[in-house]
Amino acid sequence: MTSIVPPSGPPPFGPTAPAPPTRTGATGFAQVFDMAAARARREQALTTPVIPQTVLQEMDSARLVLEALDAQGHELRFDRELGGRIRAELRTVDGTAVRQVPLTEVVDVGSPDTPSAA
Repeated sequence: MTSIVPPSGPPPFGPTAPAPPTRTGATGFAQVFDMAAARARREQALTTPVIPQTVLQEMDSARLVLEALDAQGHELRFDRELGGRIRAELRTVDGTAVRQVPLTEVVDVGSPDTPSAA
């Protein structure tokens, strides 16, 4: 008479791991994926975000100041000093320092008036 002994070690098809959860939380062999929803999410992520009108206006104002400085032969340079402080200088295009500009003049936060650059 022969006796049947179960084999030792892992099962012949490897250990069974739980299936990863889907977005709906369901697991299992016949998971259903909504391809149209996935495509819509991917396309939405690729679209360019809308820039607020206030940001566009501030960019336009900065461009006007830059053009005015360029027409005068000047530029504004920012340097980071030791300790993290920021310093602004008005310089000629060849690099000669004209004057140091206070940051309150450069970045006029909360005021509708545009400061003069020179």
